Amino acid sequence: IGAAVDFHNVIGAKRKEDRLRYLKNYWVEKTKDLPKANLYTSLKPQYSCALTCFGFEGWKAQELDAYLYEKHKVHVVSIVHEKVNGVRITPNVYTSTKDLDILIKGLTNFSKQSPPQKK
Repeated sequence: IGAAVDFHNVIGAKRKEDRLRYLKNYWVEKTKDLPKANLYTSLKPQYSCALTCFGFEGWKAQELDAYLYEKHKVHVVSIVHEKVNGVRITPNVYTSTKDLDILIKGLTNFSKQSPPQKK
């Protein structure tokens, strides 16, 4: 814990916040207009920093979660509530744009699939 606190103090809260917001905006801007994409997080800076909830209409969050991990080795967390059905995507300060390009590719490829038929 001490090393994490030291790291935070070295980079500073403002620089950390700026980096996290940049990373979130990097991938969201490239995916928010994918077919049937649902962005559950506001892009207004006062309402979000790094954490974003993202899903696709017609798909369960767990299906997107499983796909991203199985096909692209991207770990996300399924979030399902009354009006939210998506995955939580949260880059860290050390996440690279190259890492996020893998996420973008995964979300783009997923968006090209047809949702499963309801029984």
